[in-house]
This record gives sequence, C-alpha cells and structure tokens, in this order.
Amino acid sequence: MIGICEDDPRIRAVLAEALALAGHDYRMAHDAREALTLFGPDMALDALILDIGLPDADGRDLCQ
Repeated sequence: MIGICEDDPRIRAVLAEALALAGHDYRMAHDAREALTLFGPDMALDALILDIGLPDADGRDLCQ
C-alpha cells in the first residue's frame, strides 16, 4: 500500500493514475489531519508520497 498526502487535486489525480496503471494499491489524503487518520500506526505502508507544503502543517513535521 502506498500513501499519498497532497493538497493539489491535479497532482493527486496524476499520482493516482500513475500508481493505478502500475498496479499499486494506494490511499490518498488531502491534508495533514486526514493523513494522520489514514496513515496511523496501524496502517502498514510500503511508501509514502508526502507534500511538504500542506495547508495545515509542514510535511516534514508530519513525517516525524
């Protein structure tokens, strides 16, 4: 499972299309609050694509 946290809907759409075409499962969040809910400690992610400039938090802080 790949997690994506990106606030720009156009970038989210491109990432979703590319990952789907490559056969990957993914979950999307549009801000840090949603990412914390979706990608909590119980979620085993293989990778996380994280926008640093989120509207409600710095992605680097979210990563920590």
